[in-house]
Amino acid sequence: MTAGDIATLQIPFPYVGRSPHGRIAGSLIALVAGLGIAAPTGSADGGLEHRFDADGRETRFESQFVVAADADCVLHTLFAFEHLEAVSSGSATIELVDASESIQTVDFIYDGLFIRGRLRYRRALMKKRSVIQVELISGNIEGLLAPSVERSSGAYEVRTTPTGTVVRYEEHATFDESLLNFAHTAAARRKAISFMAAVREHLVATCTAAGREAARSAPGSQP
Repeated sequence: MTAGDIATLQIPFPYVGRSPHGRIAGSLIALVAGLGIAAPTGSADGGLEHRFDADGRETRFESQFVVAADADCVLHTLFAFEHLEAVSSGSATIELVDASESIQTVDFIYDGLFIRGRLRYRRALMKKRSVIQVELISGNIEGLLAPSVERSSGAYEVRTTPTGTVVRYEEHATFDESLLNFAHTAAARRKAISFMAAVREHLVATCTAAGREAARSAPGSQP
């Protein structure tokens, strides 16, 4: 999930797809739009938990999963730009505008048939708190059949527990009009859940012994 395709990994992760529904999807992780209703907590394959709430123009998305990996590796992977690119591929062109050890400015550029524009996010690593904060700071998306996002902010939190490393993501967004289209809501929900599942899969591949061994054993991998 790109920020367009979370996160604020996010990953912002906003999620914008190349479809008439992409503008909303791109706006939650920036996106995760509901219909003025609260969706019950759900669970996806691999223990991914999620919840969507919406009230008029306001939406909230929460997701959580556990991965059997070192917490420092998980936090680094969630923040590093090359890993953001890896989980966000396919929905937008991603550019690293500016970066320091703990702050990134990242642009998501959309140039599709139904979606065109640029969203700029600030991603801040708070290492001592094991938190990554993500905030939409500027941008505009033009497209069909979807309201524009006015504000979007979120955070990843990484915690060590006896059962593994817990990754929790929460995002709040405000749109310029009420979300009245059920198709938009369903598309945003599917894409947000799919994005978080991709994040979890990437963390398993990058930060667990089993994942690294599988990568080494894959056809064409370097010894």
